Amino acid sequence: MATENTTPAKAPRAKAETTAPKKASRTKEPAKDGAATKRTGKPKAPAEPQAKGPTKKEQIIEMLRSPDGTTIDAIVARFGVQRHSARAAVSVFGREVGGVSYDKASKTYRATAA
Repeated sequence: MATENTTPAKAPRAKAETTAPKKASRTKEPAKDGAATKRTGKPKAPAEPQAKGPTKKEQIIEMLRSPDGTTIDAIVARFGVQRHSARAAVSVFGREVGGVSYDKASKTYRATAA
């Protein structure tokens, strides 16, 4: 004799007729200049641009233009990049300085144009 499932099938639940009104969504908008912030109540000071140092590109070009030139290892150590990225930078930035020469003995790259 086969056993039959004796549990009754569940009827689908009916949706509630009344729904609660939706709350207005809050949007986080930055405080306007001189406006008080919500947390501190103090007005925010406008951000002043800070003096930036030379970019990586400018530093690599400077390294290439130095009398001793530079090595891939020096670029990797200074900027913490991968060796293939350092070689790509020398290739790209070398075009901007008028070309780069490579000394196989010392593995040094130098800008060929002043």
